[in-house]
Amino acid sequence: MKNLSIYLLLTLLFFASCSKQEKEEVILDEITCKDGCLFAMEEIEATIIYMDCFQKYAIQTRYPDDKSITIYGVPANLKEEFQKEGKEVVFTARFRENTLIPQFLDPSFNMASIYEIELIEVK
Repeated sequence: MKNLSIYLLLTLLFFASCSKQEKEEVILDEITCKDGCLFAMEEIEATIIYMDCFQKYAIQTRYPDDKSITIYGVPANLKEEFQKEGKEVVFTARFRENTLIPQFLDPSFNMASIYEIELIEVK
């Protein structure tokens, strides 16, 4: 009976460690860059701005490899609680090439520094 109890305990521990490992792999997979993604950013401090030229809210932050370059990420859907000009946020997202067509050209933004983003998390 004692051997059976030890066997059951070891089996449960094995399955618990396997399921925990699978969960961690899924979390890590969320921020991988694939399917047209140019780069991904995790836990980045940023500011919410409103881009009149797209009539959308965007996230303003710094380019990951060169902090002197300001970049803008336009999410497809930003929760209403974050749609406040000047709101400070921390976000994780995948960045893709911008395919949005501006309503008008806005010289205050460098169009090459605007990306469409897939938000994974924002807080």
